[in-house]
Amino acid sequence: MIHAKGRSMDDPVWRAAAASTRSYVHRHRLMSQAGASIMQPLAYMMDQKRKGSCVGKSYQGRLNALLGVDPSGVGLWTVGRAFDGNLADPNEGTTPASVIKALLENGWGPRHAAEDDRPQSEDMQLPTLDDELQAYDGILNNAFEHFTIVGNDAQIQSGTFDALSRTAPGGYVYAVSFGTGVLPPYEEPPPDTVLDETYLSGDSDAGHEQGLVGYFADRNAFLVQGSWGSWTYCNVVVNGKTVRCDGCCLVSPSVIAHAYAVDVLRVR
Repeated sequence: MIHAKGRSMDDPVWRAAAASTRSYVHRHRLMSQAGASIMQPLAYMMDQKRKGSCVGKSYQGRLNALLGVDPSGVGLWTVGRAFDGNLADPNEGTTPASVIKALLENGWGPRHAAEDDRPQSEDMQLPTLDDELQAYDGILNNAFEHFTIVGNDAQIQSGTFDALSRTAPGGYVYAVSFGTGVLPPYEEPPPDTVLDETYLSGDSDAGHEQGLVGYFADRNAFLVQGSWGSWTYCNVVVNGKTVRCDGCCLVSPSVIAHAYAVDVLRVR
């Protein structure tokens, strides 16, 4: 384990959780055929600091970006751990399957300004705090679809691109999140560089969940937003203008192909 702030679940547990969800194999469009760029909105996302809340933060960020809501990432992480039966260890992470279950069954409560700084002992008591979990009122059940992208490398890469660019009747859009191993160079990555499996690898025993924001054909890279604050940045070209994205990085399609899991949630 590298540090507590990026901790998730190890590879076998993560893959077992992913296998329990409905899976989707994309067979239609290879990355080389996509040839386009796509970018979803960036989220308002706070640094998770020393908490293992990256899965909750990733879904908080994607829901904020796509729905304009501001759920509690720490709350989602804590409810996910409650579903895991793992509230005893405040440093432990949770799985996307558990956070998605929390969103479906509990909805989301509002983000608290100090939730990333409050003692972890208080997080362990969250299910009894009225001002947090009993305020949950945003529930995805009428707009719910969840699938995990599986297949060979090309299918996972192209399926991820397809999900990012996908819309559906009724105004539905798709939030994409992925979990992968974290290697030491990722703690201080060079800015504005396409990061490969030297930085993020599914073979690592330290995990981190992040939101996928877009794909840029000119860099052949996916745009990723995480919950480590502004530890790095990258530049992307949107509508002919260069945009600096703080707290984001560009990752190679090979990183996505070898992630623990790429989860897609339909939202409206």
